[in-house]
Amino acid sequence: MKAHLLIESKKLLKDKTYVALFFFLFFLFISPLVVTMEFDMDAQKIDYIKSDIMMTEEGISQMEQDDAQAAAADETERLQLLKELLKTYESGNIYERTKAELALENKVLKQMESGSVVGIPIIEQRKKVAEIDYLVKNKLAPLSGLEYSYGGINYIFTAFHSFIPFTFLLLLPVLVYTNTLSMEKERGTKDFLNMTPLKYRTILSTKMSVAILFSFFGFLLSLIPVFLVVSLKNGMGTFNYPLAISRDQLSVQILTTGQFLLKFIILLFAIYIFLASLALLISRFTDNFFIYLSVMLTSVLLPTLPLFNNTDSFFARIAHYIPFTYFDLTKVITYGTEDFPVINEHINFTGGLICLFAYSILCILISSVLISKKSKI
Repeated sequence: MKAHLLIESKKLLKDKTYVALFFFLFFLFISPLVVTMEFDMDAQKIDYIKSDIMMTEEGISQMEQDDAQAAAADETERLQLLKELLKTYESGNIYERTKAELALENKVLKQMESGSVVGIPIIEQRKKVAEIDYLVKNKLAPLSGLEYSYGGINYIFTAFHSFIPFTFLLLLPVLVYTNTLSMEKERGTKDFLNMTPLKYRTILSTKMSVAILFSFFGFLLSLIPVFLVVSLKNGMGTFNYPLAISRDQLSVQILTTGQFLLKFIILLFAIYIFLASLALLISRFTDNFFIYLSVMLTSVLLPTLPLFNNTDSFFARIAHYIPFTYFDLTKVITYGTEDFPVINEHINFTGGLICLFAYSILCILISSVLISKKSKI
């Protein structure tokens, strides 16, 4: 068993295709640091605040002319908060700026809830207030909004949360599993393996165990140079940075960067295991590399179909029982947004783990029965 584990590991490590794939992942993650042009966000924000002040003053004058005293008083309060925020930007005091921004956003939220102001969805404004409030209470400096200036931890978090599609994260295991289970035919060694004294279940379980570990830890290792490059430029960042989430699109909870990353990695590992068990099941019906790869890629792309985003369809009622629903990791962990929520309220991190492991066991059991009947790889 140990010798077979070593042999399978060497096969994977010798394949240069995976080296190229690791480099692809590295450049994919590092690209925002390279292609994004740097500019002064504070100067842009100051210009925006000044413009907002000017328009608010004009609006107040018009309200006073129309004898809308209550509305004018309400906007005058917001105007004062805008001016206070502008002073903190000009003084360069980050923590005072965050406090001023919290006061302003709280005021805007009250106006939105009263109906006097229309803007982004109210739940998104509540999230914004919750995040700033967390920053103030924990004395954390806000991020600038541009990835190239983030610390290493926050940069990786933003990559997973925002600019790296989940389909790209699943390419590595798909290619590894497909190649692992079809390589024996390509190399002409399939008949030799079928003649060895090793049990067929042992051969396949060894192959898949090595493939899962190679894919998962290979992916994590590909992030290390990204983290180091970004950290050398911008510092390490913090695990305690807040992300506001809402399960019911009414109340708001805070998820820290560290909590998000931990859940993301655990759920990703569960998906890797499910894909491996699915690959094993597919291998019982074909050993053609291109057919195999097509089926696996199709399974990864399924969650991008409109069906998986239509909250009014019949499918939405049963989506939490379908393992492919959980491939969009960020949406599962954060429950999505007002515009793009999870397809039903039962979809969450814990449910994802249960569903993925249940289907993994089912695929393995079916594959085991088929292997026993066919008595071959």
